[in-house]
Amino acid sequence: MPTYRVLIDDSFSFAGKGGRAEHGRFETAAEAIAAGRKLVDAALAKLHRPEMSADDLLEEYFSLGHDPVVETPPDLPPVNFSAWDYAAARAAAICTEIEA
Repeated sequence: MPTYRVLIDDSFSFAGKGGRAEHGRFETAAEAIAAGRKLVDAALAKLHRPEMSADDLLEEYFSLGHDPVVETPPDLPPVNFSAWDYAAARAAAICTEIEA
């Protein structure tokens, strides 16, 4: 059975020593993408401050947030998942959900 790995690059560490950790292994691409999205949503929620704009939240995420990537098994086509694109799509919603 294919094993998709979700790895987390720590954006903050890239400027320093760098860091990559394995978050988990998943049987399907959909499960791996869902795990990556959950990580991004959690990071956005943690970084959010009251009355923060979506642009400010994204800036914080790009500087300090975790950047999950999906590693595809070698015999399968790459998974199309960008944590930064997903964060950009979710930032406004996160700000609205938390402020409500």
